[in-house]
Amino acid sequence: MNAQFYEKEPMKEGFRKRNQGRFMYDNKSDEMMCNVLQLYPNKKQNIFLGKEGEIKRQKLYKKVRDKFSSFAEYENEEFAEFGKGRGKKLFKKIGKGLKKVGRVIARGTLVIPRSAFLSLVRLNFRGSASRFNLLNEKGKQKLNEKWEKLGGKLDALDRAISKGKGKHPLACGKKCRSKAGKNPQLPNDLESEFVNMEPTTLSAIIASGGAVLTSAVKSIGDKSNYKSQIELAKIEQEIKEAENKEKKIDAQMTPQEQAIADEIIKAQESGFDSVKAIMENPNLTADEKKAALLELQESLGNNKSLFSAKNIVIGAVILSAIGFGLYYMSKNKN
Repeated sequence: MNAQFYEKEPMKEGFRKRNQGRFMYDNKSDEMMCNVLQLYPNKKQNIFLGKEGEIKRQKLYKKVRDKFSSFAEYENEEFAEFGKGRGKKLFKKIGKGLKKVGRVIARGTLVIPRSAFLSLVRLNFRGSASRFNLLNEKGKQKLNEKWEKLGGKLDALDRAISKGKGKHPLACGKKCRSKAGKNPQLPNDLESEFVNMEPTTLSAIIASGGAVLTSAVKSIGDKSNYKSQIELAKIEQEIKEAENKEKKIDAQMTPQEQAIADEIIKAQESGFDSVKAIMENPNLTADEKKAALLELQESLGNNKSLFSAKNIVIGAVILSAIGFGLYYMSKNKN
């Protein structure tokens, strides 16, 4: 599934003027997939607005479904194996076609978090740009491999690092993030410098891109991947100072205010939850959800800020059990 697949249909048709109908994120193909499948239905979108836009989306959705059907290699034996109690083998027996579909869906799901991550790097959030800029050849290779696995483009990552590396590390605590409310929206232009950063904008990109940032930092590994331990220590000290400043502000909040802030932040992250976007999507089959979840886990790794490996496996088992049940009932009915 690539950009050419979408470009067969004229993009101007079904779009409104000015900012409507243009792309917001870092990859046209992934953004189109995200919008066609409506992976984040509660978030603002710049394409497929109005009746004409919905007609356009439905046409592309039919093409996507046809393409998925041609890719997928559904095998009833998978569900039979699950019924025999050999669930562990089930997860390894996803056909190549279905795995390809899962990869397309997962990268479409990650297009918003991935672009938000680039914004965080441009802002040098938690010293991310400073860290990445200090990587030696081995460390940069690890970061690049992780980024490409997430579906990102290296030139976009390098530009973000270049813009953020000279800035003082930015932090945002509970009080800072909770000011935006439970449903902050991302700005129309994630490429901007955010000179006048508003709490709503900052909270939205943290909620969306935080999991990818955590995954990227973890991929670097130990301190041997940095050019200078002295410079790294300075960066870590600056990060600590920025975070401590936010902690002092949060400490002035009452227990009730902190509880409310926690609830708000949880709601913010739920709105950009990639796992939830896949699990609750009505446009995907149980098999496609399972394949996408496993692909998402493989891309992000065991990222506890987003999901645990255990939860992904449980989700996949549930989806597979549903599929087996439907297949079994259909077989008996026939």
